[in-house]
Amino acid sequence: MPNQIRDYRAELGYVTAQIALAEAYDAGEIVSQDDRQAAHWFRQAAEQGLAEGQYNLGCAYANGDGVDQDTDQAIKWWTLASKQGVGRASFNLAQLYNEGSLVPRNPNQAAHWLRKGSEQGLPEAQYMIASFYRTGRGVEENPTQATYWLTKAAVRGLAQAQSDLGNCYGGGQGVEKDFEQAVYWWRKAANQGLGVAQYMLGDSYARGEGVKRNLQKAIYWWRNAAKQGVAPAQFNLGIAYLQGDGVKQNLQKAIKYLTEASDNGLPQATEALDQLIISN
Repeated sequence: MPNQIRDYRAELGYVTAQIALAEAYDAGEIVSQDDRQAAHWFRQAAEQGLAEGQYNLGCAYANGDGVDQDTDQAIKWWTLASKQGVGRASFNLAQLYNEGSLVPRNPNQAAHWLRKGSEQGLPEAQYMIASFYRTGRGVEENPTQATYWLTKAAVRGLAQAQSDLGNCYGGGQGVEKDFEQAVYWWRKAANQGLGVAQYMLGDSYARGEGVKRNLQKAIYWWRNAAKQGVAPAQFNLGIAYLQGDGVKQNLQKAIKYLTEASDNGLPQATEALDQLIISN
């Protein structure tokens, strides 16, 4: 009965019922999954001015889900959704112009929509506009703006932004060098499972930069990064096991990690393995 009431209300033009019905068809929840029905009801909601309906109808046109693929229609509906503050719509428009596969590549347009998405609070847009400001793509190069938007994305919890911000503080890029801040942001990203940040955090513990030196913690974070295929972490573990630094010396484990690092393209690991062969 509740579903029948919802369907009836959608037919009567109640926009909340229309979007609920569209989402149900889109996900195949309660009703059978049906892209055409989903697109139909997204359109009904979109034409009444509902931003969520406009965004999803744009996605349907971009992907050809339930409608013929039509980039112009995707742009139309995403633009309307963006005007209502939907950051994902702005970001999708930016990606269209940045990639240049469905429309002519236009870095200036990409930057325009990235700024919109950034101002609307989308961390992915903030992260991407930071890279534009850092490299001067579509905008005038501006390290200060790059750091500003990278920080925004990091604060909003984007792991890659947190890791990159750690790199900025660790290398003094766009900010004053500050190892404690570098460790702070690497730890944030590492706790989200980002392998490269886990490696950098391990290095910080090994060097005692920004944190008290602790080889056991260095090994812990390198091991986590190594599981994700981060070659420098695999190399560091291999050397640690070879020399007995922070772990019990173990030649088999040393060879294991050095081989993994070598297979992942790290020349130092290949050289270390060659030296092992010569010395043994």
